[in-house]
Amino acid sequence: MDITPTEIKQLIAENNLKQAIIQLHSLTEQLGLADLNNQIVIQSSRLQQYEKEKNLGSTDYSDLARTRVNISLALLNLVDQIQKHTVDNSIPHKKLPGISERKFKKQIMWLLIAGKLSIFLFIFTIWQSGGLTFDGFLGTMGIVFPVFATYLSLSYQEILKNRHQHISNDKLRVNRSVQVSSFLFFGVYYLGIFLVLYLNTIGAIPDPGKQNMQGIPSYKNLFAMLALVESFVGVYIGKIVFTLFKEKM
Repeated sequence: MDITPTEIKQLIAENNLKQAIIQLHSLTEQLGLADLNNQIVIQSSRLQQYEKEKNLGSTDYSDLARTRVNISLALLNLVDQIQKHTVDNSIPHKKLPGISERKFKKQIMWLLIAGKLSIFLFIFTIWQSGGLTFDGFLGTMGIVFPVFATYLSLSYQEILKNRHQHISNDKLRVNRSVQVSSFLFFGVYYLGIFLVLYLNTIGAIPDPGKQNMQGIPSYKNLFAMLALVESFVGVYIGKIVFTLFKEKM
């Protein structure tokens, strides 16, 4: 920059308003401050009108003095705004701790969608490959997916409710420890379901139905183990979802 805001203030203090306006105009153009530049143009017009009235001698001296003081004050205010802009842009913004709650909610929703979609495809593949009968397929889906539907509807309802909000700086922050522990619970939950389904596929889970004379699988132990995963790990997933998405009464 050819001149600093402090030097422009000095010009104003020396009553050199014309030069101060020229320098302000140049400075605001360099900084791309169109709004302030427009205000400088207004003050320039006021100064020209002041000079005209002074030369004509048609205006009382006290009125002229008051006009010049007002122009000087307006110019000083513009310099202060320029200084504030340069300071705000020179100081790096401090990174906020944790993660915004809005972003965390979206992450949880996508974890629900991605995880359950993967589980559905895995169950469907097992059924198509002969690892499950149709009754076994329906029974497995009946255990795994009803709770999921509740969780997903709650999370998606939150997204729809806030569909018009555009917040650049979220005030509500979630601790990283909460974020990491939540991801851990989701990982253990999905891993548990995949493991139970895999063990059933390789025959590691005894099936009482296959052991009787008819040899028709009952999937009793499979369903029991899936229910255990839902009870012992899924309860934490429910706690996370309901805490984040359930509307407060």
